[in-house]
Amino acid sequence: MTTENERIKELRLKMGLTQQIFADSIEVSKQYLSRVENGLTDLSKEKIQLICQKYSVSADWLFSGLGNMFLDDEKMQELFFNKSINEFADLIEIYNYYLIAVNQIVEKNYPSAIIEHIIETTKYLFFQDCINEEVIYNPVRMKDILESKMKKSEDFQIRVLGTYYLKLSQSIEKKKKNQFKLHD
Repeated sequence: MTTENERIKELRLKMGLTQQIFADSIEVSKQYLSRVENGLTDLSKEKIQLICQKYSVSADWLFSGLGNMFLDDEKMQELFFNKSINEFADLIEIYNYYLIAVNQIVEKNYPSAIIEHIIETTKYLFFQDCINEEVIYNPVRMKDILESKMKKSEDFQIRVLGTYYLKLSQSIEKKKKNQFKLHD
């Protein structure tokens, strides 16, 4: 059975993030993160909570290794099916703003990006922000917030690119598994 420290490293690698980028995202030094990943020290519970919130990681998995690494879709479904038709329409409009923002960031860095991966990235980030209650149910205000994040926030761009890389890696893995099954 893996330790909490090993799972932190496993999570970082699964998301395709360097130690520096991951450390910056949870506000610790790269050296400190290295010590955590090597089992020389433990990450504070506040930092673990930050990881769970920022990357939609299951706290059960991170603390105990039980369950899935990432939060299940059930919680996301609860958030969306308890809305009025107007709130739901606002969410769709806000999702479209996310899609535009993610597309611009990804295409700037990966001009040959595949739209399916961009959509998967957008869906993941949008759901994550809904779960963390970072989405304001006002499309005009949310559009302004996203535009501001795109211009000023390196964290948002790192989040987008890290998630895109994760979704791309998952797609490649899935294709490999399917090709392997076809050859059996």
